[in-house]
Amino acid sequence: MSAEKVFFLTKDPETRAALDAGSKTLDVELVSIDGLGPSETLRGQRFLLAFVGIRSGASLLMERRKELNPKLVLMAHPSAKRNALEMMKEGAFGFLMKPFLPEEVSLLIDRALEDQKVRRDLQRMRNLESVSGLLLERLRKVVKRADPGKKGDLYDFVMHCIEKPLLEMVLEETGGNKIKAANILGINRNTLRSKIKELTIRTAR
Repeated sequence: MSAEKVFFLTKDPETRAALDAGSKTLDVELVSIDGLGPSETLRGQRFLLAFVGIRSGASLLMERRKELNPKLVLMAHPSAKRNALEMMKEGAFGFLMKPFLPEEVSLLIDRALEDQKVRRDLQRMRNLESVSGLLLERLRKVVKRADPGKKGDLYDFVMHCIEKPLLEMVLEETGGNKIKAANILGINRNTLRSKIKELTIRTAR
């Protein structure tokens, strides 16, 4: 999986230094949007956070937050605290005040990573529910046409269609870590290894 993108819109060297230091231990990619149109830069991007200065376009991004769906973190001077609090009421993810401490930046990014993971997990569950419903409707037609007097292979066929992509998805999300994947799936690690070999699944090394 590629690193999450963290955008920042600021020309303040102190802010950039805090972002660099705070994101150093996290799997994120810092991307500057200085001088670029926010809508063109952020639209369609899979981004985690947008760090913006109160005087560097925060108001513009807040106005377009529904279109762009950014999680804004406001970088503010103490004199702009009131403005930052108002933007928090309007939906900003958080705000930091000078001096910007790397550990605070790191904590905010880490919180956003966890929040995004939960949201993606929920979306996957919704997708699985819709896929399973569609699959059952298609299979119902097959079952109605099947001859109960003859031995079929419907169970093996369905399990093969579902099992391999499920294992591949979990292994991808865990970076190929079989221990983590087995824990998520709720199966024994040796069972997982057997399935990987049986289904000829390629794993990351």
